Amino acid sequence: MKTKFILAAAVVLAAAVFSTSASAGVLDESPMTGLWKCKLKIDGGGMPDQDGEMDLTQTGKDVKGTGSNSGGSAPMKGTFEDGKYKLVVEAGDANWTLEGKLDGGSLIGTWAIPSAGVKGTSSCSKGGGKAAAATASTSSGATLGGLWKCVGKIPNQPDGEFQLDLTVKEDKVTGTGSNAAGSAPLAGTVKDGKFNLKLDAGDLQIEFEGKLDGNKITGTFKIAAQGINATFEGTKGS
Repeated sequence: MKTKFILAAAVVLAAAVFSTSASAGVLDESPMTGLWKCKLKIDGGGMPDQDGEMDLTQTGKDVKGTGSNSGGSAPMKGTFEDGKYKLVVEAGDANWTLEGKLDGGSLIGTWAIPSAGVKGTSSCSKGGGKAAAATASTSSGATLGGLWKCVGKIPNQPDGEFQLDLTVKEDKVTGTGSNAAGSAPLAGTVKDGKFNLKLDAGDLQIEFEGKLDGNKITGTFKIAAQGINATFEGTKGS
């Protein structure tokens, strides 16, 4: 599958043009994306508040990511619709549930571990400092994390569509690049809105370099083994 992806990528890699009106819509549709620092209070007292984090990516109404606390981390998923969220941390036999609403930039709601009979209230706010810079926030509040629908422009070749599904944590980026022929993993870094990514498709690699401008990504990519240098643009998909 990796071989098919890289061969097709040499012909069709690229990124979609993003309009100003679409930019405003993406911001409204992805408020859950980012690193959230949470405080969990347990009903009944007698136990200290619990601190945790949620590193989330929102695509449309679907939300996925990782939940973590001092005891470890686990994958999580859920939905965000009409200003309300429902999330599940998939921790084996002791799943955590969280639900509530987005209120003035904070997530306010309840949490529970049904199998343990534990429940309480929760409040989360976007993490700052290094984490905020690493998510490549710009003046408009955009982030590199999420699903990007892309079209690349290779000289003397037809434009082609592909996708970058990215997750950002601190200054590290991981994810998957895919097109009609298949998919392959990628990894890289982001700082101050500028990113470098490398897609590993077996015998060949694709290197991306670009920047985040509002909710548009632009840049260049190269496939050194084939002598290909090209440009791309992209916008978040729904």
